[in-house]
Amino acid sequence: MTLAGDADRDRALAALRRHYAAGRLDLDELSRRVHLAAAARSTADLRTALQGLPTHLAATAVRGAKRIAIVAVVGFLWCFFTTAVFVTYIVSLIVSGPSLVWAALFGGFWLLGTLIAWRTARRGARSVL
Repeated sequence: MTLAGDADRDRALAALRRHYAAGRLDLDELSRRVHLAAAARSTADLRTALQGLPTHLAATAVRGAKRIAIVAVVGFLWCFFTTAVFVTYIVSLIVSGPSLVWAALFGGFWLLGTLIAWRTARRGARSVL
């Protein structure tokens, strides 16, 4: 049995208020559950007060799936971009021969594309939070 601290009780009470505001609890049910949560001595008592209500885990799972999807799409596009830059560089080598200018140009272009993809993936994943 794990003892419940003040922070645990505060989180449970905040969750009950959110469920009441969302219309999942009526006033009598809210009062009963708030009394249970406020008097809880263990985390099991807090779980009893929140029993039958949807948890935030479902929303967290959806956000996690969206983050993974954003990173996967950006990663796929980055792979396509990298392949296109590499093939274009090889074709330019075949057509005009080796050149330090072309190598620097394609390297810089690839680096810029990689930076943009990285920032897009990070920003997209953060916006889902």
